[in-house]
Parts: sequence; structure tokens; C-alpha cells
Amino acid sequence: FRSRDRGGRLLLARLDGEQNSRELLGETLRAAFDLPSANWLSMRALADGSIQISGRGRGHGVGLCQIGSLRMSASGADVAEIMQHYYPGAALQAMRKLKVDGS
Repeated sequence: FRSRDRGGRLLLARLDGEQNSRELLGETLRAAFDLPSANWLSMRALADGSIQISGRGRGHGVGLCQIGSLRMSASGADVAEIMQHYYPGAALQAMRKLKVDGS
């Protein structure tokens, strides 16, 4: 693996073949292999020619995790705590009623 993002997801991988090498984006590989996440721990070629990929998680790793936020809520965290965990520095504010043209 050539590089990862701050969350550990694969950004760039180098695949070495017998005659050449190629660098591919982690998201491209995730989609090609139809995997739930690009948070890969290891990837290796097996003797039978197949590839074994070990990883964890689901999704793209950006924004709010639905399962994580549900677990936080079940543990007693309120909306503000959950939002602060996933979006540090963001502030929740009440919105006034919006007027939309044609309403």
C-alpha cells in the first residue's frame, strides 16, 4: 500500500506483476472487487492465483457513521455530542422558517 488517509483507508496501492507494475486508487480497487470499504489491513496473492484482502468497516469513511452514531445514542449521547464527535468544531443552530418561492 502506497498511502492511506487519516482514517486508515487505502488511497493508493501499487500492484506488482511479473512483467510490470501499476498504481491504482484505493476507491477504484474497492469498487472493482465490490468490497464494503477501502480500509484494508492486508492484501496478498495466494498460490491458486486468487487475492486475499483483509479489512474492516463499511463505506467511504467521510462524515457520520450510521452504526457508530446509533451506538453512541444507545450509550446515552445526545445529538450535540454525536455531531461534535463526527464534525468537530461544527455548531448546531436553530433555523428560522425558510421561505421558498412559489409557496
